[in-house]
Amino acid sequence: MKYYNEKNYLGKNPKFDKQMEIEKEKIQRKHQFEREHYQDVILEYQEFIRIVSHYLQQLELKNSLEYSLAIAYLIRNGFLSEEEYKPKETNKEISICYGLSIPFGRGCCRNFATFHHDVMRQMNFPMKKFYCFKSDFPFFYHHARANHMIEMIEYQNTRYGIDLYCGNRLYHFVTPFLLDEISSFDYTRLCYKPYMELLLEESTLEEINNFIRGLAHEREKNWVYPMKYEDEIIPQTTTYLDHRKSDLGEIKEETKSLRKKIIRDFELIKKETRE
Repeated sequence: MKYYNEKNYLGKNPKFDKQMEIEKEKIQRKHQFEREHYQDVILEYQEFIRIVSHYLQQLELKNSLEYSLAIAYLIRNGFLSEEEYKPKETNKEISICYGLSIPFGRGCCRNFATFHHDVMRQMNFPMKKFYCFKSDFPFFYHHARANHMIEMIEYQNTRYGIDLYCGNRLYHFVTPFLLDEISSFDYTRLCYKPYMELLLEESTLEEINNFIRGLAHEREKNWVYPMKYEDEIIPQTTTYLDHRKSDLGEIKEETKSLRKKIIRDFELIKKETRE
């Protein structure tokens, strides 16, 4: 489909495929249905986010990378769920609130990234959901469909992609569309897919083009390369969190009743709407 190719979004007056407009209408109807039926669960989830954010801030971590790693640590170690977290596709979600699956202890990249996004935004960190095509082979990026979701964060006045779901991987922008992994061992490339933003996030072409131009300008002015991410930031943050496990346990205890309420209400609404 033509709108998979991100280069189609650079023109001043791009023409959209009719199929994209049809898909967008379907998605908007689905979002409206979810808002009407899952309103109470969404409010409970937002309260869950506020509590988690409050406790994270008590840890007094230094920057966006450390807080991001702390969120991943909480998820993977079961501090935010009723069951041990398992990285897998799940139906314990709604499309306007993918982070909802985390209290269930389930989720794939979109659930992990959305929960990370929601908590960081609650703590006033600049964040952006980042839909992309992920591959270990440097071919056919521009015509491929999005198959992955990560988050874009700011660190030392520079924007990076961070993939907490796939092992806390960090990416730098090679171009406004292509990201390469910052790693000594692996090579993975991501390609930004703006059509997903247009469909799911209700972003406008103007906003996307401004984002792309901003990245291009940023790369010309600023080039901060956190080479010590794997060697220092990750192990130091992990060790610090290991020493604070008793404090992290308070998050699990404080959110216990709310997690159970989210799970119970979600399952009830899902059953009612299915019937």
